[in-house]
Formats: sequence, C-alpha cells, structure tokens
Amino acid sequence: MNGNHETLALLLFSAFIAVTLAITTWVSRNRHGSAEEFYAGGRLFSPMENGFAIAGDYMSAASFLGISGLIALFGYDGMLYSVGFLVAWLVVLLLVAELVRNCGRFTLADVVAARMAERPVRIAAGTSSVTVSVLYLVAQMVGAGSLVALLLGGTSGAARSWTVIGVGALMVIYVSLGGMRATTWIQIVKAVLLMAGAVVLTVLVLVRFHGDFNALLDSAAERSGHGSRFLAPGLRYGGTWTARIDFISLGLALVLGTAGLPHILSRFYTGGTILFAVVAAVAFATILAVVAGITLASSASVAHDLYASLRRPGAKQYSEVAVARVAAAVIGVAAIGLGLVAQDLNVAFLVGLAFAVAASANLPVLLYSLFWRNFTTRGAVWSVYGGLIPAVLLVLLSPVVSGSPDSFFPGVDFQLFPLENPGLVSIPLGFLAGWAGAVTSTDPPDEAKHAETEVRALTGAGAV
Repeated sequence: MNGNHETLALLLFSAFIAVTLAITTWVSRNRHGSAEEFYAGGRLFSPMENGFAIAGDYMSAASFLGISGLIALFGYDGMLYSVGFLVAWLVVLLLVAELVRNCGRFTLADVVAARMAERPVRIAAGTSSVTVSVLYLVAQMVGAGSLVALLLGGTSGAARSWTVIGVGALMVIYVSLGGMRATTWIQIVKAVLLMAGAVVLTVLVLVRFHGDFNALLDSAAERSGHGSRFLAPGLRYGGTWTARIDFISLGLALVLGTAGLPHILSRFYTGGTILFAVVAAVAFATILAVVAGITLASSASVAHDLYASLRRPGAKQYSEVAVARVAAAVIGVAAIGLGLVAQDLNVAFLVGLAFAVAASANLPVLLYSLFWRNFTTRGAVWSVYGGLIPAVLLVLLSPVVSGSPDSFFPGVDFQLFPLENPGLVSIPLGFLAGWAGAVTSTDPPDEAKHAETEVRALTGAGAV
C-alpha cells in the first residue's frame, strides 16, 4: 500500500468527519430540546429524506465489508448474508414497519407497553434493546479498526485501537448534540455515498469482464484457491451435520433479526489510488453513520424505558433527553471497551449474533403484541427474557467462545452447544416463552387497550 492511498483516504475521512460535525453543530443550534425532537427529529422528515436514511440505517459496515469478505473467502456460502438481509427487509416491510410507525412511538417498548403493565415490560424490552445495540456496535467498531488496519498495511495494532476509540467518541458527539435529526442527515449522506460507490464498483467490474458474468465467476473461482468448489454450496457450511444446521440457524437469525433491531425500528477492493481511497472513505462513513443510529436507539431505550421505570419515587427527576445524552456516553465507552477486546473477531459473525438476539428477544414480543389479542404482560416479559437469556447463554457455550483454535478463548474448553449461531434454538424459545406466559397469566388482557392499539396500528388514527 503506497503513501498516496493512505494520504488521500485520510483526507477523505477527515472531510467526511468535518461535514458531519458541521451538520451536527447546525442541528444542535436549531433544536427545541424536546424528547420528540431528540428521538424522532420532530417527525418532520420528508418521505424522500426518510427513505434515504432508512437505506443508510440498513446498509451497515457488515454489509459493505463483512459480506464482501465472506463471499471472497467462501463464495456461494458467503452469499447467505446478502440473501438473508434482502429477505429480512421484506419481513420488516410486510409485518412490522407500518404498524410500528402508526403507533407513533419512540422505542420498541412503547409499542409493547401500550396495552400492558408498563414497568416490567419497559425494563425487559429496554434491557434487550440495549444488549442487541451493544453487540451491533461492537461489530461496527471492529469493522472500523479492520478498515484502518487494511489502509495502513494491516500491521498497525495501535491504529486499530485508536480508530475504535475515535469512532466511539464521534458517535457520542453526534448523538448527544444532534439526536435523531443529525443522525438522519448523516445517514442520508452516507447512503448516497455508499450507493454511488457500489454502482461505480459494479460498472468497473463488468467493464473489466466485458459484461460476461461467466468469465467473472470463472475468474473468481480460479483466484479463490478453492477451484469449482468456490461456486458450489458447502465451502463454509458443509461437510458435517453441525455445519449444515448452523447454516439454517444463521439464515433464520438474519431473516427474522432485522425486524427486531432497535435502530431499524426507531427509524422506521481493487482499483487505482483514487478509487481505493474513495471506497475506504465510504466504508468509514458507513461505520460512523450506523454507530450513531444504534447509539441513539440504545440511549433512547435507557432513558425512555429503563430510567423512567427504575427511578425511585421521590428522587430528583432529570429530563429524558439529559439522561439519553449521558446514556449515549456510557454506551459509547462500553462499546469502545468491547471493540478493543474483540478486534480479531469476524465482523459478519458479530452481526449474525446481534441478529440472533434481536430475533429471539425482540421479534416475538413485537409480533405477539401487534397480532395476538390475548397477549398479556406476563407473556411479554417471558417472551423477551425467554429469548434473550438462552441466546446469550448458548453463545457463551458455543465453539465461538471456547473449544476450538479460532474461538475467543482458544486455551480453554467449556463448549456444550455445537452451533455457532443460537437462532435455531433461541428464536423458537422466545416465541414459546411468550405463549406460555400468556396462557398461564392470571390477569386477563385489557380489551380496551388492545382495541385502541389495534385501531391505531392498522389506521394510524391518533398517531403523532
């Protein structure tokens, strides 16, 4: 990697940071300090602006870096991530997007608690949302460090660490000062850059092979080191029954997990010097934008759900926005620390884990709340914890953490669960726990609250 690559890419990094900080500063001078302004940008974005911002939320560092890396390494099997994310978007649009938007709320817990006892539901949903957000943030942090390591030749451990710290500091600034309005405009800028970069790369690759897809695939297989196996299923998830089941488990988590991601719900490599620098800068922009959105969603859960529910009666009451800003800083520090510890882990795996937890803990309670008339408070709480706890425990007992040379702790072995992704087990457990809690509940569901929520979700009547 020559110096021209590094200099130009760093200049583009700096330019993007300067632009986004300018946006944040401008927004911070034109806000009213209300919770609606901080969490939802005052709900004043046009459909076009919100569409680009949603696209920006959805296209994370895992999409830009992780999927391309997995395809380069494992060919056909790596395509699962891109296919899984595509199908997942259909699940979001068909099942939850319009209903959640019509409820006119800020967080996942708002939608669920509208017809339940608020305190236990908010604590459970807030805990789950923060857990998912932190896992997803760690993936973005690791992606940022890997990107700078690639830029600097892959030898600078100090650069990776300082990049993680820098990204964490920037995301806290974006969220604390600008809230949803700044985060949205950062996402819009990032989405435009990312889509333009993807189009340019696609065109250049097709021109290189004169539009011949067969020649493109043959060249990829030849250079992969795996030959024809590169284009066939099974290179990564084949050979053993465990690998095949793991493939199904990962696919299930990817398809269902998106509908449970807090920041989605709250929003409802070759080339010349210039091209490399631009692509690297776009990837960096992607990371900064995504971490800002995730941090905003998780800080909203802390302030709007956990703080409001756990505050002692009679204690001094701070504004939700002030608590959210403090929460953003705390979450940022936690994400930085975990990002430094997890620098050598696979970015795409970390994202898959976050999706599995989201699909296990958040999706069941959301679907039950929206579609099941007899769902109760006990069912909601059991559903969240019944998916969250098994998902986390199964990961801790999986080969990802111990028992193999590639695990997080390769020197020890307490592996009991054979799969790398827990979704196949933890997602059904989340749904089952919610059903069991509802049918064994001694308190009947509130029919009036359910009717009000149903009308609002289906028609938007009364939504703010």
